[in-house]
Amino acid sequence: MMKVGIFSSAYREDWGQMADLENTNLSTESNKDAKEDKLTVLIADDHELLSHALSSALNSYGVEAFTAKSFQEALLSIRKHKEFDMVLLDLQMPGMQGLQSIKAVVKAADASKVVLFTADVEPDFLQAALDANVWGLIPKTISLKSMVGVIKLISTGEVFLPTNGSTSVIRSVEKKNVGDFTQDEFLVLGHAANGLTNKEIAFTIGTSESRVKMLMRSVCGKVGAKNRAHAAVLCRELGIL
Repeated sequence: MMKVGIFSSAYREDWGQMADLENTNLSTESNKDAKEDKLTVLIADDHELLSHALSSALNSYGVEAFTAKSFQEALLSIRKHKEFDMVLLDLQMPGMQGLQSIKAVVKAADASKVVLFTADVEPDFLQAALDANVWGLIPKTISLKSMVGVIKLISTGEVFLPTNGSTSVIRSVEKKNVGDFTQDEFLVLGHAANGLTNKEIAFTIGTSESRVKMLMRSVCGKVGAKNRAHAAVLCRELGIL
């Protein structure tokens, strides 16, 4: 059983300030994704401020986001709109009854990837959710930029699980011939592909610039790339990004 923890405080953000993100420089990122197929995400959470802020921010990053405030509303949205690529599911919103509700959402979602979106969860419960075909857990303490990277990661066919060990290998659902990438390697690769400098990546994921360089060297070695730009190109060709 995989030991599950919560991301460090370096990932925390003030969600109350995120409602105005559409007026920040985040909108510049959307131009980079304009030529790519838009991911569609349903945010099922009764915290309206958080949902609105996250929806606006994801839209700025080229991810089309929708919201639902209860278990019943989430099921209705899923059944009415089958095109969702992903469903972020809060465990505490009205109507949720533990694993039974999770299984109902997974069944209704069909090909959509259901991901738990919560502050904390017991390891045994998380394992049961994974056995019910949930695609992992995104903690609400994660930074916005990291969340976008994680959503794109899961969309490629990887289960995401935050752990106490920063180099813990994520469980692969679909092998991509890229070796065992760690969570941090995937995040660094995604940010590098989006044009962030090593310094910006280090600030975003809460680590040092030297560690970012070390992670990029590891990524390059695993895909046989000459440099970070080459790694991004190869991974796009392999469908990783």
